[in-house]
Amino acid sequence: MRGATKRRSAEVYRVEVEFHTAWLKSHRIASARDLARLPNLIPRKELRFVRISLKALELALRRHRLPVDANLKRAKELPEGLHRELLRLRALGLKNTHRLLIGLKTNERVEKALKDWAAEWAREDDE
Repeated sequence: MRGATKRRSAEVYRVEVEFHTAWLKSHRIASARDLARLPNLIPRKELRFVRISLKALELALRRHRLPVDANLKRAKELPEGLHRELLRLRALGLKNTHRLLIGLKTNERVEKALKDWAAEWAREDDE
């Protein structure tokens, strides 16, 4: 995935997906007609929305004897974004910070949208 940003004022996400030529070729996507297969090819692990589990973070911070309150507050606010926060937590000494992440309900809506998109392409292909 190229990037995703959340517009807090509208409570929506803007997602940009970038497909490289080598990936498209490896999946035999050569024409507009082949695009119907894209929704089923997008790896779900690459397109998921997550947040930091504050409960898991608190346990990890206590286990590593790191300041809890300040780090929880920062993780809750994410002033520099999720990716930078995970990097910051790694720099503090936490390993496998991906284990602190939990999926959002948004993932279910994304999965449904991808399935609907695939079905729509299939219908257009049949016409």
